[in-house]
Amino acid sequence: MVLIVYGGQQTVAPLSELERAPVSLDPANLPLYALRTTLRMLLAMVCSTVFTFVYAAIAAKSRRAELVMIPLLDILQSVPILGFLTFTVVFFMNLFPDQVLGAELASVFAIFTSQAWNMTFSMYQSIRNVPKDLEEATQSFHLSGWQRFWHLDVPFAMPGLIWNAMMSMSGGWFFVVASEAITVGTTTVTLPGIGSYVAMAIQQQDLPAILYAMLAMLLVIIAYDQLLFRPIVAWADKFRFEQTASGEAPASWMLDLFRRTRALRALAAFPANLAFPVFVVAIVSFKLNPDIWLSPLMILGTQWYILFNVIAGASAFPTDLREAAGSFHLRGWRWWIKVILPGIFPYYVTGAITASGGSWNASIVAEVASWGDTHLKATGLGAYIASATEAGDFPRVVLGIATMCILVTLFNRLIWRPLYAFGERRLRLG
Repeated sequence: MVLIVYGGQQTVAPLSELERAPVSLDPANLPLYALRTTLRMLLAMVCSTVFTFVYAAIAAKSRRAELVMIPLLDILQSVPILGFLTFTVVFFMNLFPDQVLGAELASVFAIFTSQAWNMTFSMYQSIRNVPKDLEEATQSFHLSGWQRFWHLDVPFAMPGLIWNAMMSMSGGWFFVVASEAITVGTTTVTLPGIGSYVAMAIQQQDLPAILYAMLAMLLVIIAYDQLLFRPIVAWADKFRFEQTASGEAPASWMLDLFRRTRALRALAAFPANLAFPVFVVAIVSFKLNPDIWLSPLMILGTQWYILFNVIAGASAFPTDLREAAGSFHLRGWRWWIKVILPGIFPYYVTGAITASGGSWNASIVAEVASWGDTHLKATGLGAYIASATEAGDFPRVVLGIATMCILVTLFNRLIWRPLYAFGERRLRLG
């Protein structure tokens, strides 16, 4: 708590403090930098959660609102983080002139844009797929709309929402460099944090510093995974939709400690995109073709959207349906086709929608890579937007973002939305 209060006090310091005490590559500063980055990501997560509850509920409950809000969400998830930074940095800096708080809010908002859309799609999908018998039960108990939301919609959406929140936190690390080392035209703001530390290490070709940063990221991720997400995952298991008790409940040593029971071993999240600087070094060292070898880097920023949603679907799969499949002796490929694949299909489509938009966003980072004075650039829309943002060419930034939004919207409307409607119509529980 003392460290959190200290980190909060630094946000109200004068802006000149950033110039007086610039980011240093001394590893002794990494604990403080890790604290500042973690506070930004947690604050962005709180804002994302509030946004998710409000936006997803309105879109799922109102047909008229859905016709506007879901296409708008498609567009928002396709707008790259640099696009938001281009137009929000100046706004927040003017909102709190000569204070670090303005730059901090711009950074938090940028991280928010890498978290919120994934969580919103997850909750929207869950609310739309609430089983019919549970809806009828709420009607028979004469629950109001507010009571139904908190007693049915939120509990039913909780397992998937928790896994997507974990994905959003991990995905936020992919864009932490851009959110803490901000360069838009002539405006340059460097906030103390792991992201700006990595940016400086890449600029100075300091490979040991990058390894120190990766170690610090790993320790932070292990800490909030064990202290925050694992207890929440174990707690959310009671919200699984089923008529029989779960055979194996997720365990968390922290939750067990709260319940005064023995400690159990848990899972830890480690996003592979922490190795991004190492890939950059390899591409530069072996003189590989950027148009080919920068492309796989986008996978590191998007595969987790599908993986975590599929895990959420498998975790939320009702135990009574598993037992029913066993009683009918469904095994092998029949079990896959008739049981588990239909059960996780809506979750897969949700992950695919967010991964589709996230891959375009990741192209901003993946198509432009630097190592010291060596700059790699692949031919693509992401590199176009990144170059325009760095040059402060706002007309080209708007053009690139508009093109990206159109492409993402077309993909969603022509491919993913029809699949989503199919899953909602044919594979819905209850």
